[in-house]
Amino acid sequence: MPFDEWDPFRELISLRNRFDELFERQLSQAFLGGSVPRPSWAPPVDVFEDDTHIVVQAEIPGVDESSIAVEYHDQVLAIRGERPTAGDGARSYHRIERQRGPFERLVRVDTPVDVDAIAARCEAGVLTVRLPVRKPGGRTIPVGDGEGER
Repeated sequence: MPFDEWDPFRELISLRNRFDELFERQLSQAFLGGSVPRPSWAPPVDVFEDDTHIVVQAEIPGVDESSIAVEYHDQVLAIRGERPTAGDGARSYHRIERQRGPFERLVRVDTPVDVDAIAARCEAGVLTVRLPVRKPGGRTIPVGDGEGER
C-alpha cells in the first residue's frame, strides 16, 4: 500500500485556502448583508499585475456568459454567477465532482484602479477581468505674487 509523503507546502497552501474562505465569507456578509443566501462554491482565481493592469482570471467552465455578474465597489472585485445543476433526473450518476449552483468570488484590490475602464471577458471557460492601474496624480502648483483669488 503506497503512502504519500508529507508535504509541508501542501499543508500551508491548504491552511491559506481555509483562511481565504473565512475572509471571503466575512467580506461577503459585510458586502452583501446577512439576508442574501450564501453561494455554494467559489471558483479558483489567479491575480497578477502587468505593466498597466491588475488582472484577475477565474476558472468557470460550463458557466453561460449571461449568468456572470462582475462588480467593483470599495476596492472589492465581486464575481458572481451560476453553473447549472447536474442532470435532469434521467441519469444515474456514479460520481459528481464538479461544483454546481450559484458561486461567488470576492477579491480585494489594494492598488488604486481606474474604475471606469475595468473590462471583463470570458473565453474558453476563463473569465479575465482587467483593472487598469491608476497612475499617481499630482501637479506642480506655481506660487504667484498673491494677487489670485482668496
